[in-house]
Amino acid sequence: MAFNKDGNKVIREDKEFVDHVKVLRDSEIRGVSKMAHGIMWKIEGEEKFKQKEEEKARKREEDKNEKNECKAATIQLAASPQCAEIAPPQYDMMISYCWAQQPLCHRINDRLEKDGYKVWLDRDEMRGSIIESMAEAVENSKFVLLCMSSNYKKSINCKAEAEYAFSRHSKIIPLIVEPNYKADGWLGFMAGSKIYVDFADKEDEEFDKAYKLLIEELKRNGLIETLGNSENKTDQTNGATGSKPEEPTKPIEPTKPKEPTQPEEPEKPIVSTKEYLNFPEASMWSNQHVLEFLTDKKLDQLIPICEAMDGETLIEFYQSCARMPDIMYGLFNNSKEQPTISINTLFSFLAKLKKYLPPKPERKVYFQYNFVYPPSNKAETEITSGKKKP
Repeated sequence: MAFNKDGNKVIREDKEFVDHVKVLRDSEIRGVSKMAHGIMWKIEGEEKFKQKEEEKARKREEDKNEKNECKAATIQLAASPQCAEIAPPQYDMMISYCWAQQPLCHRINDRLEKDGYKVWLDRDEMRGSIIESMAEAVENSKFVLLCMSSNYKKSINCKAEAEYAFSRHSKIIPLIVEPNYKADGWLGFMAGSKIYVDFADKEDEEFDKAYKLLIEELKRNGLIETLGNSENKTDQTNGATGSKPEEPTKPIEPTKPKEPTQPEEPEKPIVSTKEYLNFPEASMWSNQHVLEFLTDKKLDQLIPICEAMDGETLIEFYQSCARMPDIMYGLFNNSKEQPTISINTLFSFLAKLKKYLPPKPERKVYFQYNFVYPPSNKAETEITSGKKKP
């Protein structure tokens, strides 16, 4: 039994026919069931089978090609002389410099290595081609230190080294190794707006300061101290002081938390004189007289508030307290547990200062009188009463 592709497609799309054939597959009549199975195989099974077979063949071909590629790569790698070389180490930084500044750059290198950092310098790391070694150093260094000088700018190799580091987006730290040198041209473009560390003509303490700035700049840009250089610095510190490493101390027992202490009251000024009594009115008092009055009347709670007042200001303060005692009392007492001023002190102040206030001006009473004068003769009386003489 066979179908062409177009006929097979028409039959598959006829859902009613396909469902009827599926029912016939379960027929008790063997011939009908066998024929129905054959039709369904042509409609569904044969195509799925072909797809599976094609998938298996494609997978076998891919596996075969992959094995051949791996085998070829293994043979090529084994034949390459580079397989015998040891992988280049990772460096903390690379120093890119011109030979004209060799002594200073070597000194920087020695100091970095002394502190445990792994530094690439072409003094003893060169192998093979110079260009290849430079590229390898840039690729395997976390930082590139550009030792800028006029000779560095003129050097073709230094320019190639710097440009390669720049193209790889390496972290570049510019160092000035020539006195009064200012980078310009391609070198100024490379350095950009980065922070320069000036090592030119630096000796002893000045060199140490420049080196410290370099380490700070490296750390600011992501340099993490390794175990080696941190231990080295610890050993140097112990060696310089001649002290032994501290022994582990015993664990300190936890102490009980201290109870919160009450805030200390401000010191009260000691006032023993009573010169304020010589001035009958508070408006005449100075700042010292105000303190004397408060101390004498035992109004010490008011001293922190009134210690800068003179007599006239004290009167204004009194008038505010007299007009709005509830509001003023609320302003004085921010804490309910420890009032700054008690209500008794407030009213004692109002009562005791009252007699030192200037007397109020007496109220003047004005009277208006309308005088009616009696008439002087009979004629005026008649005119006043409205009667006219005949």
